[in-house]
Amino acid sequence: MQYIRFLKSPRFKAGRHRDGIISTLITVCSDLGESFMVRDSPIIGIVRHCNGAEIFRKEFLWKSGMRTLQINITVDRASYCEPMILQVSTDDVAADQLFLEPKTTVLSVWSPPFGLSHETGTEFLVERRLDIGCETYFAVWEETRDSIARHIWVKCLLNCIYNSCCLTACLVDIGRRYSIINVSY
Repeated sequence: MQYIRFLKSPRFKAGRHRDGIISTLITVCSDLGESFMVRDSPIIGIVRHCNGAEIFRKEFLWKSGMRTLQINITVDRASYCEPMILQVSTDDVAADQLFLEPKTTVLSVWSPPFGLSHETGTEFLVERRLDIGCETYFAVWEETRDSIARHIWVKCLLNCIYNSCCLTACLVDIGRRYSIINVSY
């Protein structure tokens, strides 16, 4: 499995008129960053409103041998509401699929919400959205700075998913008997 990572946090830079550019620098690499994706693959940059509605979209191409890819998406400030989220992925999905076919081979990345009124960037966090077979996706926030936590992130993630699946299965079974219908993460 490989991961899309922000090397520079997404940032908005105002243009001359009523437009601007949302930009970031990404890489597609293994969990520890020691190897990069070696195949050509489309990369989709989607600017979304916080409610999930797509506002702008642009496709890019990751070519074999690349280490980084600059993402620049021109936005018209008159046609959106703040705050925004930048999703970068290889597929247009609401959450990455880890259990059912077709399985995700490259984990998408979702930025924290950010505004477009100033030259602002996001926090040093990203969200991973994972489809674990429930009604809602499983969201995990990951720090983007270099840290020892990156070494244990995958194991922690898999442990959270496993426990979540076990808990969900138990609650669904209990829910049928005792009318528990809302399970949130």
